[in-house]
Amino acid sequence: MLWVRADLVEITPRATSTGFQVPGSFVRLIYISIGCVNVLLIVATLLSDLGVTLPRGFGQFDLKLEGNFATWYSSALLFLAGGASLLIASSPAPAAVGQFMYRMAWTGTSMAFLALSVDEMNELHERVGFWFTGRFGFIPGFTQGGSAIFAWMVALLPLVALFVAAMIAIVRSWLRVNRLSRNLAAAALCCWIGALVAEATEAELLRLSLSRSVEGTVEEGLEIVGSALFFAAFCEYLHSEQRRERKRG
Repeated sequence: MLWVRADLVEITPRATSTGFQVPGSFVRLIYISIGCVNVLLIVATLLSDLGVTLPRGFGQFDLKLEGNFATWYSSALLFLAGGASLLIASSPAPAAVGQFMYRMAWTGTSMAFLALSVDEMNELHERVGFWFTGRFGFIPGFTQGGSAIFAWMVALLPLVALFVAAMIAIVRSWLRVNRLSRNLAAAALCCWIGALVAEATEAELLRLSLSRSVEGTVEEGLEIVGSALFFAAFCEYLHSEQRRERKRG
C-alpha cells in the first residue's frame, strides 16, 4: 500500500505565485484507492487463470481481456503518470541542471506515458506485431507456431530499450534527490521489465503448446503495479521539490 504525508501537496509550478493545493489526505486517498483496485483486478485475473467460475460481469475486472473496465483503468493509470510528469516538466529545474534539458526530458517522459495510455486502449502494439509478422514473417524460436502479436516485442525493441535507458537516467539523476521517489520509480521499472519477461514467456508457452497457467496474472499484475508506482514516484518527487522550495523561501 502506498502512503503520502498528510501536509499539503502543491500541484503547481514553483515559478509562479498562484496555483492550487491538494491536501495530502486526498492524495493518500488516491493511493489507497489505486491499491484497492489493483488488488481487485489482480485477484479477479488470478481466479480467471485458475479456471474459477466468476459471477456474471466479473469479466470487466479481468486484466487479460480487452475493452473492459480493467483496460480503461490501466490506461487511466498511465494517463495519471503522464500528467504528473508533465507537471514536473513545467516546474523550475534544480540549480545544477539546465532548464531546457530538464523540461525536455520530463516532457518526453510525459509524452511516453500518454502514448502508452493511448496504446493500452487501442491495442496498437499488438497491431504492430501483426504488421511486423506480415512483413518479415514469424521469428524462429519465438513466435513461430505461436501468435503474431508477440512480434511487437522485437519490432519495438529499440523504443523499449530507449525508454528503459531514459528511466534509469531519470532515476539516477533527479529522482535520487528524494529516496522515496527513487525507490518507487526503480521498483516500477523492475515491474515493467518483469512484465516484458512474462510476455516473452507466454510466447514460448504458446509456441510449445504448454499451459500458460497464471502467467497472465503475473504479467498484467506487474504492469498495473508498475504504472501505479510510477505515478506515486512522480507525485512524491513533486511534493519533495516543492517542500524544499518552501524551505528556501
